[in-house]
Amino acid sequence: MKSATVAMTGCLLFCLTGCNAYIEKSKYEESQRELQKTRAELEETKKQLQEAQKQINDLPAHKFSTYRDGPRTWRFDSATGQTCILLAPEWDWKNKETKSQSCACINIRTGYLKAFDESKDKFGKDKFVIDMWSAMVKDTCGE
Repeated sequence: MKSATVAMTGCLLFCLTGCNAYIEKSKYEESQRELQKTRAELEETKKQLQEAQKQINDLPAHKFSTYRDGPRTWRFDSATGQTCILLAPEWDWKNKETKSQSCACINIRTGYLKAFDESKDKFGKDKFVIDMWSAMVKDTCGE
C-alpha cells in the first residue's frame, strides 16, 4: 500500500511538473523566428569580420629605419624596400634631384597613383585627378 501511494504521488508530481513546461505554439514560432534572425546576424557579422581581417592582412606593415649618409638622413621602408631623403641641409633642398628623392615627394606620388587608379575604377575622371594632384606633385617634388 505504501508503494502504491508513493507511485501515485510520483505520477501526480510528474504530471504536474510536465504541465508547466507547455509553451504556446505562437510563442514557440516567435522564438524560432528570433533565433533565425540572430543566426543570420551572426553569419553577417562573421563575414564582415573575415573581410576586415583580410583587409588587415593585405595592408603592408611599414617599418621604417633611418640612416645617415653624409649630410643627408635617409628613411628605409622595410615593407617596400624603398629609400627616400628624410632630412637634408637647407642648401641641399634647393637641388632638384634632392627634392625628387624626398620622402614627401615619394609619399605624394604614391597618393597620386592610388587616387588615379581609384578614379579609373570608380569614376572615370582621370583628367580631374591629374589636374588636382599635378600641382601638389609639382610643388612637393620641384618638377
